[in-house]
Amino acid sequence: MKVLLPVLLLCSVLVFGQKTVPSDYKKIPEILDNPELLFPFIVPDKKYDYWSVLRNNPDPDEAVIYESQTPDFMTLNDPAPEKGFFQKCLGEDCFSYLLACEKGKTKYFSSEQQLRDFIGTVDNLPEAILIANRNSIFFFRKII
Repeated sequence: MKVLLPVLLLCSVLVFGQKTVPSDYKKIPEILDNPELLFPFIVPDKKYDYWSVLRNNPDPDEAVIYESQTPDFMTLNDPAPEKGFFQKCLGEDCFSYLLACEKGKTKYFSSEQQLRDFIGTVDNLPEAILIANRNSIFFFRKII
């Protein structure tokens, strides 16, 4: 009898404690599961001539994650940063960073705070998810 009462109480809390999903609830689209697919949706607060998101990969073709419209002529002589945001490991292909060109000058955004500064005001859902990922908040799809 002493065991039955706590079990019934626990079961009733589990059953009746469930809340219904509001009717205006919208699912996050599946395309937004991958952080690398979020970068095209960024709307920077400042106007840049060009900006791109890169990973630290020695092959320039594989390093590009996303790039805005490239200007006709651009030369980059600055060395790539040694650290970046979304650090996964040490070595090659382990982190991402932003490169922006403003009035002919190159600027790197390689820390998580600099990424936040680049984005500025969060304008859309992909930016919000990117900022959440930056803060180690992820969402996962339920696999049935």
